Amino acid sequence: RHITKMKYRIYVLNVFWIIMLISISCSEANKPIIPSKIETSLHQKANAYISPLPSFDIDNKSDLEVLRINLGKKLFLDSLLSFNQTQNCSTCHILDKYGVDNKRVSEGDNGRTGTRNTPTIYNASLQFAQFWDAHVKTIEEQASGPLFGTDEMGLPDTTFLINRLKNESNYLVLFDLAYPDKDTTITIETIVNSLGEFQKTLITSGDRFDKYLKGDYNAISQQEKSGLNLFIDKGCIPCHSGSLIGGNMEQKFSIYGYYWDYTGSTFFDKGKYKHTKEDNDKFVFKVPSLRNVTMTYPYFHDGSVDNLAKAIQIMAQSELNTTLTEEEVEDIEAFLGSLTGEIPNIDFKRN
Repeated sequence: RHITKMKYRIYVLNVFWIIMLISISCSEANKPIIPSKIETSLHQKANAYISPLPSFDIDNKSDLEVLRINLGKKLFLDSLLSFNQTQNCSTCHILDKYGVDNKRVSEGDNGRTGTRNTPTIYNASLQFAQFWDAHVKTIEEQASGPLFGTDEMGLPDTTFLINRLKNESNYLVLFDLAYPDKDTTITIETIVNSLGEFQKTLITSGDRFDKYLKGDYNAISQQEKSGLNLFIDKGCIPCHSGSLIGGNMEQKFSIYGYYWDYTGSTFFDKGKYKHTKEDNDKFVFKVPSLRNVTMTYPYFHDGSVDNLAKAIQIMAQSELNTTLTEEEVEDIEAFLGSLTGEIPNIDFKRN
């Protein structure tokens, strides 16, 4: 009996200490992790230059606005908007592929290709201007460009498009519902307005970097933090800043040398000069947003580079006159991977 009692006491004592150790362990685990000064400094630095993407909430829209959004979505997906009815807006701006087709340049309605890469339609409405040469300011102005582009949708003129839509009874009803205050509801203005209203909903969300900016220090890895620090300190941030990490200015490509020497491009695109004919605008292009950049290859205005690591090195050499080490490129590429967000749900039906 004495031995049995001793064993029992030892057993109880062991259980007690196990419970105590578990309790202490859980208590330690639940303590808030206090970031180091280096971590805090990087986080503050990142927030000084970059802000989270704004969100889009359909519940904040009126019934009339939802009607216009739904109409714009229908138009965006309708091949009636191309001359030979071979394609629609989503042919090049594929919605489930982050708004691009991942081709160097895209084929138009007539089978011909243009000279510029298709940029992503996601988050485009938040940019300061549209198209690679920034020659229009609003998403509505942008919407009309490809419709009448000879190497794009190929429509001959606005009258042709309006008459085509008027011959569709469902569009007569939808435009009347969406624009009840207009005497004539199907016009080029209402067409591009509805397309623009839909495109404004195409905002990605939930990427790990935004979670980091909002205070979750563990949302990105140490390698991604190293890449972020390099991205800022090496000088990428003056052009690639703001909520889009780009998309808010234009810049010469390239500052050091000629871009085709880096990219191997065979067509020498003069950028903004095409529209302004000002010498200072030669080889000036809009700085692209880096949101979802790992998904929107190939890169640059002509889609000449399909490898992100190579694009990073080219930018360092052509814009900053510096050569990055292989490890630095890998770290920056890892950081850019944290910018991939979630594609939004575009089912806007309201009962």
